[in-house]
Amino acid sequence: MPRIKPTTKIDVIGNLDLNPEKAVGDYIESKQQDTYFVKLRKRFIEVNSFIKDCVDKKRIAEKKVAEETAQHEILRSVITKYTRSIEELSKFREELKATVKEFEPYEKVLQEVVEKSDIFQSVKDCMDRCDALTFHLVLAQVEISALEQRKIQEIEEMRKRMVKVTNEAALTVLGLKNDLAELERSYNQARAECSKWEKILANAKNTVALHDLDKDRALDGIHYMYRLLCKRRNREPVFYRVDVENQLDYIKREIELLIEVHKEYMKRNARSKKSEYSSEKDMVKC
Repeated sequence: MPRIKPTTKIDVIGNLDLNPEKAVGDYIESKQQDTYFVKLRKRFIEVNSFIKDCVDKKRIAEKKVAEETAQHEILRSVITKYTRSIEELSKFREELKATVKEFEPYEKVLQEVVEKSDIFQSVKDCMDRCDALTFHLVLAQVEISALEQRKIQEIEEMRKRMVKVTNEAALTVLGLKNDLAELERSYNQARAECSKWEKILANAKNTVALHDLDKDRALDGIHYMYRLLCKRRNREPVFYRVDVENQLDYIKREIELLIEVHKEYMKRNARSKKSEYSSEKDMVKC
């Protein structure tokens, strides 16, 4: 137990309390309390270990109980299943007894057939042959069913192909109709364009024809003027109608000459008029 009073006296032995006469008793009491607390701690550790062991054992026991409970449930379900199977087998046994009892007359009939027939050796032989016949009939029925299914499938495939071909033909016809409509539109557009260009070409032809006519008239006029000018000068024409450049040069020279002549004439005419005016003026003065 720790001390709470302050120590005010110190010697070679150790720390002492305020009253040294009480120090021995307090020391003994402290040692006893230390021994008690050591034992108490040891006891606490033992009890804690015991509690942990109990908890572990409880957990193991609970786990074991859960496993046993699950195993009991499994066994209970298995027992229930087997009980149900036994009940079903008992029911089947009773039904089988009833069926055997029901078919006893047929067994007697088969026995009589075997006894009276030379074909069958025993009832088992008769049953085996009947089973074989039944098996062949079943096989035939299976083959017939398979053949029927195959034919139905083939018919269905043919129907699908016919539908596909019909759809493709319809699409082809629709596409051809669309192409025909497109061609018709293109034809109408081309026809309108041709009519337009025919009119333009006709106008161009008329323009060319008028241009050629004007050209011919111009050539005729040039050649005619050239011939007149040559005739005026008492010369024989030396240039042909197509030789336009030389004819124009000749006409230009002649016209320039005529202009000079006209200018000279006008000058002389002006001088003559002036002289006549002067003479008339002199006559008036006289």
